[in-house]
Amino acid sequence: MSAAAKPLPTPYRVIRRLGAGDAPWVGQVVGDDDARTFHCVDAAVLGDAWPGWGGEGEHLLGVVDVVRRPDGHDAILPLCTERLGGFLDRRASGRSPLTPGEAVTVAVSIVRGFFDLRSTGLPDAIGEWWLGVDGRPLLAVGSGSATARGRTLALLGQVAAAVPSDVWEIAVEAVTTVRPAPRTLEVVEERLFGHAVPTALATTALAPRGAREISVTGRAEHVGPLPGPEPVGWLSRAVRLVDADLGDALSRAMTSVWRRLNRPDRSTRKRPWLLAASAAGGVLAIGMLWPQPAGPASADGSPPAVQTTPAEDAAAESTAPAEAGGTQADGTPAEAAAEAAAEAAAEPAEAAARVLDARAACRDDACRRATQQDDRSVPQGGAVDAPADARAITVLEDFGDVIVVRVDPIGSMVAAQLVVIVREDGKWLLRDVHDVAQQP
Repeated sequence: MSAAAKPLPTPYRVIRRLGAGDAPWVGQVVGDDDARTFHCVDAAVLGDAWPGWGGEGEHLLGVVDVVRRPDGHDAILPLCTERLGGFLDRRASGRSPLTPGEAVTVAVSIVRGFFDLRSTGLPDAIGEWWLGVDGRPLLAVGSGSATARGRTLALLGQVAAAVPSDVWEIAVEAVTTVRPAPRTLEVVEERLFGHAVPTALATTALAPRGAREISVTGRAEHVGPLPGPEPVGWLSRAVRLVDADLGDALSRAMTSVWRRLNRPDRSTRKRPWLLAASAAGGVLAIGMLWPQPAGPASADGSPPAVQTTPAEDAAAESTAPAEAGGTQADGTPAEAAAEAAAEAAAEPAEAAARVLDARAACRDDACRRATQQDDRSVPQGGAVDAPADARAITVLEDFGDVIVVRVDPIGSMVAAQLVVIVREDGKWLLRDVHDVAQQP
C-alpha cells in the first residue's frame, strides 16, 4: 500500500452500514472512544451549499465533526433512528397514543426547525424530519423528496389528528406565511405551551417493534473511509477481541430493554433497582463482549453449560466461605444459599430455553407469532430457530421481567444472535432478535 493510499488516523470506528431508508443518507454508523454513535456520510453527498455545515439550529441536522480521507472528507452527523412521520404513525396505531405534552413538543420542535431553515434563506428546500437518538426532532435538509415546508405541515396535521385542538392552527399559519412578523415564533410557542406542558417523546411507548426482523447488517464487510487506528479505550480493547458488530447489537438490544422499562403504562415497582442496573451498563457491556475461550460449542460438539453473568458468579462465590469454613452446624443454611443462587442463575436460562423450544417446535407462522410479543412479524433464521441440541444459551443480564441472552449455534454456520425476552401476564415472549456478525 502506498503512503498516499494509507488510511488517515481517525477517532471513529465503523460499526455497521446504513442503507437507503435507514437514515437520511446512506453511510455508516461509527463510534468513538466514549461509546457514542454517529452517522458518517461522504461530504460530497451533502454538497458545499448544504445548510447543515453551519451546525446552527437546535432542530436542524448539522455536522458535529469532519474527518479527512485520502480522497476527500466525511461528515459526522448526529445518528437518527427513524422518520418522525413513522413515529407518529406508530403512536397513532399502537397502545400508547400521543399525549398532549408530546404533541406540543413535536409541534414546537418542527416549527422552530422550520424557522431555523427559513433563516438560511431556503424555506422551500427539500427536507425530511427524523428523530435523533435522544428523541429530538431533526430536520435533514436535502434528504427525502418533499419540501421541508410540506413535510412540516404534514406532521402538524398528524399531531392535530392525534390530539385534536384548534391550537395547532397558529402553528400551521406560521409555517405557511411567506413573510411572518418578527415575533411570530415567540407567539406560536406561547400559545402551544399554554395548551400543555411539553414532555419528552416516549419513543418507545409504541406498538411493539421487537422481533420484527433479524438485523443482518453486521454480515456485510466493513467498508468505507474510516478504518484508521483502533481506539485505545477500555471498551474498545474488549470490542476488538470479539465480533466487530457485537457492541452495536448490544446497544440496540439494551436500548430496547431500557425503553420498554420506561413505558408510561409500566409499573414503577422495580425502577429504583433498574436505574442502578442501567448505571452499571459498562460492566454489562464488558461481560457481554468478553470472548468465550471454548467458542459456542465444546470440543466434542456437545452444548456448553449455560453460562452466568459476572454478578451471578459473584453471588455463587459469596456462599463458598460459609460452606468451606464450617461455621454452620450442619451446613444447611450455606447449602440452601448455594441452591438458591444456582436456582436464580438457572431461571432466566430456563425461561429463554422454554421460549426457544416452543418456537423450534412450530411448523407454521401462527405458532411462531404466539412466541413473540409482536405477533405481526415473524423473524426466521439464525440460532433462535435451532433445536435445543443445536444451540447454546448464554445469559447476559436478567432484569426480572426482561432477559437478555446470546444464542450461539452448535455445529452449523447460522448466525449467533442477541435475544431480548420479556414477561407479559406471566408468559415469556420474544421481543428483539439481532444477528451477531461472525468475523473471520
